[in-house]
Amino acid sequence: HSAPHTMHLFLSDSEDSAFLADELRRTFPQTAPREIAPALLALDAAPNAANTLVFARQHLPDAAEFRCDSIRAWAEQLFAAIAELIPENQPWRLHIAPHYGDASGAGAGQNRCALIGEALGEMLHRKRRHLARSLVRETPPFDRATALVQLLLVAPDHGFISVALAPLPF
Repeated sequence: HSAPHTMHLFLSDSEDSAFLADELRRTFPQTAPREIAPALLALDAAPNAANTLVFARQHLPDAAEFRCDSIRAWAEQLFAAIAELIPENQPWRLHIAPHYGDASGAGAGQNRCALIGEALGEMLHRKRRHLARSLVRETPPFDRATALVQLLLVAPDHGFISVALAPLPF
């Protein structure tokens, strides 16, 4: 089976979405940003990591799109990406967030994300203990040695997984 198409996703605050679109067009004139969801824009061309985007709140590099109908299926997709891409002794962080419904912290999206994280943790402990041990759970400042795994859900069954190996997220 072929690798999924990847893109670079940029999340902004909702009031900054038009500014981010304009900033992406000016910074990367070779490609046009597409709106995936409100305040979430995609670029197909790989941006230069040296560029700083003022209106991007979050960047998901090389994000692959998935549709999963259950918490377990999301955990399995994340597990597969982590097991394939994160080197054995690589410290890494995990960020799972909703971008639908009430994303402020109290909604069903936040609960779903927490449950996906718990299911992933159980899989890692069962199947890949060394990856479970190298997951950085505290929040010290990011450093060059830490990879970042992100899942952004745009609906309960639709989302994007990004694995940024160190030192890219730094």
